[in-house]
Amino acid sequence: MKTLSLIGLRIYEYILSHKILFCIYFLGSILCGIGILYLYGNFTMIMRFRSDQTTEMKQFRLHFIDDQLPTLEEVIAATMEWEIPLSSCHIQSTDPDINKIVEAVVFGKLPIVKVLGETDLTDKSSTHIAIVPHIYPGEQSELNLEKGILTLRGETLQVIGQFTGMEYLIPLEMYQQLGYSIEHIIFTLQEKPNSNMEQIIVAQLQSQFPLAQVFSPQIYDEFAERELPIELVMICLVYGLSLISFLYLLKYLMDQHLSENIVYSLIGASKKAVVRLIVLENFLLSSLSAVLSIGLHLLLKESVLDKVSISTQLTYYFSDYLLLFLLMVTVSQLVSIPFILRYCKQTAVAIRNSAYTG
Repeated sequence: MKTLSLIGLRIYEYILSHKILFCIYFLGSILCGIGILYLYGNFTMIMRFRSDQTTEMKQFRLHFIDDQLPTLEEVIAATMEWEIPLSSCHIQSTDPDINKIVEAVVFGKLPIVKVLGETDLTDKSSTHIAIVPHIYPGEQSELNLEKGILTLRGETLQVIGQFTGMEYLIPLEMYQQLGYSIEHIIFTLQEKPNSNMEQIIVAQLQSQFPLAQVFSPQIYDEFAERELPIELVMICLVYGLSLISFLYLLKYLMDQHLSENIVYSLIGASKKAVVRLIVLENFLLSSLSAVLSIGLHLLLKESVLDKVSISTQLTYYFSDYLLLFLLMVTVSQLVSIPFILRYCKQTAVAIRNSAYTG
């Protein structure tokens, strides 16, 4: 308690004697803290995936091997059992003759991006229709865009639209007629699931299709978690470099009160005690600036920071703020080590000089 009181008095002395310099140092530290919060939200995969509302983050994919393929009746029955609102369910198969993926909709409407023509295969008078990719690398013997026809297994289909994907989309009836099997099933939800809902859905799919490999949006989270340590190191480097210039101001303030440390040593304080005092002082200042950085971030997030963010709908959890608080304090302590060592060296030299002159 006495140590904290002493540190408080030292900081108060900094403020009284050099108000402007202390304010510049402290405000700079807070801005650096807000900067690390901004970088964490906009440049880490775990935060980008958390705010990502694209179709891929709502899809559950099932993969089957050749001797364990499901029937269309099983797929339709599975869609009927879903309690969570589905946007669509579609099936895929690879045509070995052309080495292309052929796709059909079982339920709902595919979330595709139209380029030309139509993208809806339902409620058509003919089943001999198809939607094809807008751009396909290389020549496609089965596809003639000039004539607007696609040939699959001897059947000629009229191309009614083009989209940004890489599959051939055909009506479900034609999919069955051409004898395509079901190698993949893709379930797309209306809303992005949270982690608990994701686990429930995966368990449900595994019970419905026990022989399938189930891929959920969790694979993106797992990839992001593997990349997070590297991203945090890069962010901490940026934070540390930006903090160094402001620590020079703190060192200047400490230099102006060098005589205090000389007095501590002359009255019997050990070198370790003086170093511990300086380290605790820096810890207290960095902790306070980190807390204020987080507080200002919470206060300004919706009104200011979200408007200048690269990612949209960023959500920070308590664990994120706790992690960043620890990182800010730790990096601040590490960056300040050279300053503290040099300061202690200057203090020792000053003590010897005062002893010789005394």
